[in-house]
Amino acid sequence: MASGAPFIERVDLMVKLVAHQLGMPNAEIDRTVQTVDGRLNDTILSGGSFAA
Repeated sequence: MASGAPFIERVDLMVKLVAHQLGMPNAEIDRTVQTVDGRLNDTILSGGSFAA
């Protein structure tokens, strides 16, 4: 992600979805997913080169 990859394996998102399905949401995981979503959106909008 830091080097501009617009597509990554989203284990964070998988953990969030499973946790919510089991009725065990976790605020920290939700924040992590939100952070990664934001960084990926920035990377995609900037043409694939995200400068951290």
